[in-house]
Amino acid sequence: MDPSAEYRRLTGSELQVLLGSLAHLRDEVERVTADLSDAQLLAGTPTTDITLASLLSHLAFVEDHWFGRRDTREPYLAPHWDPDGDHGWKLRAGESPSEVRERWRSAVRVSDWIIDGQVEHRPDALGQPLALAGGRVSLRWALLRLIAEYARHLGHADLIRATLDD
Repeated sequence: MDPSAEYRRLTGSELQVLLGSLAHLRDEVERVTADLSDAQLLAGTPTTDITLASLLSHLAFVEDHWFGRRDTREPYLAPHWDPDGDHGWKLRAGESPSEVRERWRSAVRVSDWIIDGQVEHRPDALGQPLALAGGRVSLRWALLRLIAEYARHLGHADLIRATLDD
Protein backbone atom coordinates (compact mmCIF):
# COMPACT_ATOMS: atom_id res chain seq x y z
CA MET A 1 0.00 0.00 0.00
CA ASP A 2 1.43 3.38 -0.87
CA PRO A 3 2.14 5.64 2.14
CA SER A 4 -0.32 8.33 1.07
CA ALA A 5 -3.13 5.76 0.87
CA GLU A 6 -2.20 4.51 4.34
CA TYR A 7 -2.28 8.08 5.66
CA ARG A 8 -5.76 8.68 4.18
CA ARG A 9 -6.97 5.41 5.73
CA LEU A 10 -5.85 6.63 9.14
CA THR A 11 -6.68 10.33 8.99
CA GLY A 12 -8.86 11.05 5.96
CA SER A 13 -12.55 11.69 5.55
CA GLU A 14 -15.06 9.12 6.72
CA LEU A 15 -15.29 7.76 3.17
CA GLN A 16 -11.49 7.54 2.83
CA VAL A 17 -11.21 5.73 6.16
CA LEU A 18 -13.95 3.23 5.26
CA LEU A 19 -12.58 2.55 1.78
CA GLY A 20 -9.02 2.41 3.10
CA SER A 21 -9.99 -0.08 5.79
CA LEU A 22 -11.81 -2.25 3.25
CA ALA A 23 -8.82 -2.10 0.88
CA HIS A 24 -6.51 -3.10 3.72
CA LEU A 25 -8.61 -6.16 4.58
CA ARG A 26 -8.86 -7.18 0.92
CA ASP A 27 -5.08 -6.82 0.61
CA GLU A 28 -4.67 -9.10 3.61
CA VAL A 29 -6.91 -11.76 2.04
CA GLU A 30 -4.82 -11.46 -1.13
CA ARG A 31 -1.62 -11.83 0.92
CA VAL A 32 -2.88 -14.87 2.82
CA THR A 33 -4.00 -16.67 -0.35
CA ALA A 34 -1.09 -15.61 -2.59
CA ASP A 35 1.31 -18.13 -4.09
CA LEU A 36 -0.73 -21.17 -3.07
CA SER A 37 -1.46 -24.11 -5.32
CA ASP A 38 -4.99 -25.31 -6.00
CA ALA A 39 -4.36 -28.20 -3.60
CA GLN A 40 -3.33 -25.80 -0.84
CA LEU A 41 -6.38 -23.59 -1.47
CA LEU A 42 -8.54 -26.68 -0.99
CA ALA A 43 -6.78 -27.81 2.20
CA GLY A 44 -8.63 -27.33 5.44
CA THR A 45 -7.99 -28.04 9.07
CA PRO A 46 -9.29 -30.93 11.17
CA THR A 47 -11.69 -28.64 13.03
CA THR A 48 -13.52 -26.97 10.11
CA ASP A 49 -14.73 -27.51 6.56
CA ILE A 50 -13.59 -24.01 5.63
CA THR A 51 -10.80 -23.86 3.08
CA LEU A 52 -9.15 -20.81 1.60
CA ALA A 53 -10.94 -21.58 -1.67
CA SER A 54 -14.35 -21.77 0.03
CA LEU A 55 -13.57 -18.57 1.93
CA LEU A 56 -12.71 -16.77 -1.34
CA SER A 57 -15.96 -18.10 -2.81
CA HIS A 58 -17.94 -16.77 0.16
CA LEU A 59 -16.23 -13.36 -0.01
CA ALA A 60 -17.00 -13.17 -3.74
CA PHE A 61 -20.63 -13.93 -2.84
CA VAL A 62 -20.67 -11.18 -0.20
CA GLU A 63 -19.13 -8.61 -2.58
CA ASP A 64 -21.70 -9.57 -5.19
CA HIS A 65 -24.53 -9.47 -2.69
CA TRP A 66 -23.91 -5.87 -1.67
CA PHE A 67 -22.60 -4.37 -4.87
CA GLY A 68 -22.85 -6.75 -7.84
CA ARG A 69 -26.53 -7.55 -8.21
CA ARG A 70 -28.33 -5.52 -10.81
CA ASP A 71 -32.00 -6.38 -10.22
CA THR A 72 -33.03 -4.35 -7.18
CA ARG A 73 -36.44 -6.02 -7.04
CA GLU A 74 -34.93 -9.33 -5.97
CA PRO A 75 -35.67 -10.34 -2.40
CA TYR A 76 -32.76 -10.76 -0.04
CA LEU A 77 -30.95 -13.95 -1.04
CA ALA A 78 -33.40 -14.90 -3.79
CA PRO A 79 -33.41 -18.70 -4.34
CA HIS A 80 -32.15 -18.46 -7.93
CA TRP A 81 -29.36 -16.17 -6.81
CA ASP A 82 -28.19 -18.46 -3.99
CA PRO A 83 -29.63 -21.83 -5.08
CA ASP A 84 -27.88 -23.84 -2.36
CA GLY A 85 -28.65 -21.34 0.38
CA ASP A 86 -25.04 -21.65 1.50
CA HIS A 87 -24.05 -17.99 1.03
CA GLY A 88 -21.39 -18.94 -1.49
CA TRP A 89 -19.32 -21.29 0.66
CA LYS A 90 -19.42 -24.09 -1.93
CA LEU A 91 -17.34 -23.81 -5.07
CA ARG A 92 -19.32 -23.82 -8.29
CA ALA A 93 -19.49 -27.11 -10.16
CA GLY A 94 -16.28 -27.65 -12.09
CA GLU A 95 -14.66 -24.50 -10.74
CA SER A 96 -10.98 -24.76 -9.81
CA PRO A 97 -9.58 -22.95 -6.78
CA SER A 98 -7.62 -20.66 -9.11
CA GLU A 99 -10.87 -19.75 -10.84
CA VAL A 100 -12.46 -19.04 -7.45
CA ARG A 101 -9.63 -16.66 -6.63
CA GLU A 102 -10.17 -14.86 -9.94
CA ARG A 103 -13.95 -14.74 -9.33
CA TRP A 104 -13.26 -13.05 -5.97
CA ARG A 105 -10.87 -10.56 -7.59
CA SER A 106 -13.46 -9.83 -10.27
CA ALA A 107 -16.17 -9.30 -7.63
CA VAL A 108 -13.86 -6.83 -5.85
CA ARG A 109 -13.30 -4.91 -9.10
CA VAL A 110 -17.06 -4.74 -9.75
CA SER A 111 -17.74 -3.57 -6.18
CA ASP A 112 -15.07 -0.88 -6.45
CA TRP A 113 -16.50 0.29 -9.78
CA ILE A 114 -20.00 0.51 -8.29
CA ILE A 115 -18.78 2.25 -5.13
CA ASP A 116 -16.86 4.77 -7.24
CA GLY A 117 -20.05 5.47 -9.19
CA GLN A 118 -22.03 5.95 -5.99
CA VAL A 119 -19.60 8.46 -4.49
CA GLU A 120 -18.50 10.37 -7.57
CA HIS A 121 -19.47 14.03 -7.16
CA ARG A 122 -21.68 13.19 -4.14
CA PRO A 123 -20.30 14.31 -0.79
CA ASP A 124 -23.37 12.87 0.95
CA ALA A 125 -23.09 9.44 -0.73
CA LEU A 126 -22.42 7.49 2.47
CA GLY A 127 -25.84 8.29 3.90
CA GLN A 128 -27.78 7.75 0.69
CA PRO A 129 -29.76 4.56 0.05
CA LEU A 130 -27.74 2.08 -1.94
CA ALA A 131 -29.70 1.55 -5.14
CA LEU A 132 -28.23 -1.88 -5.77
CA ALA A 133 -29.48 -3.16 -2.43
CA GLY A 134 -33.00 -2.06 -3.25
CA GLY A 135 -32.58 1.19 -1.33
CA ARG A 136 -32.91 -0.66 1.97
CA VAL A 137 -29.52 0.31 3.37
CA SER A 138 -27.08 3.18 3.07
CA LEU A 139 -23.72 2.93 1.35
CA ARG A 140 -22.16 3.46 4.81
CA TRP A 141 -24.02 0.45 6.21
CA ALA A 142 -23.06 -1.76 3.25
CA LEU A 143 -19.38 -0.77 3.53
CA LEU A 144 -19.37 -1.44 7.27
CA ARG A 145 -21.03 -4.83 6.69
CA LEU A 146 -18.42 -5.71 4.08
CA ILE A 147 -15.61 -4.63 6.41
CA ALA A 148 -17.11 -6.78 9.18
CA GLU A 149 -17.30 -9.82 6.87
CA TYR A 150 -13.66 -9.45 5.87
CA ALA A 151 -12.52 -8.89 9.46
CA ARG A 152 -14.47 -11.92 10.65
CA HIS A 153 -13.08 -14.28 8.02
CA LEU A 154 -9.53 -12.98 7.84
CA GLY A 155 -8.83 -14.71 11.16
CA HIS A 156 -10.01 -17.99 9.63
CA ALA A 157 -7.76 -17.39 6.63
CA ASP A 158 -4.75 -16.68 8.84
CA LEU A 159 -5.26 -19.89 10.82
CA ILE A 160 -5.65 -22.02 7.70
CA ARG A 161 -2.60 -20.43 6.08
CA ALA A 162 -0.55 -21.06 9.23
CA THR A 163 -1.30 -24.80 8.96
CA LEU A 164 -0.11 -24.76 5.33
CA ASP A 165 3.12 -22.97 6.16
CA ASP A 166 4.16 -25.48 8.85
